[in-house]
Amino acid sequence: MPTNDIIDFTDLCILMFSDVQWITSTLYIMPPFVPNQFMLDKHDDKGKFDWEIYAWCLRDAIIKTGNFEACDQ
Repeated sequence: MPTNDIIDFTDLCILMFSDVQWITSTLYIMPPFVPNQFMLDKHDDKGKFDWEIYAWCLRDAIIKTGNFEACDQ
């Protein structure tokens, strides 16, 4: 919800109505992702520490769920 505590109301209206195209988005509610020993053992080549493996698995799940393209920059 836009507020006018930072910007004047008139300026806010101009900015809001200057882009009148419909923008849609999709929200995916994923189940809680809890690391387990099987995951850590199966993907041990993805990092030295448990947190690195967990981060890689979580990133991979998000990429697959959202049909995103992986970028390693």
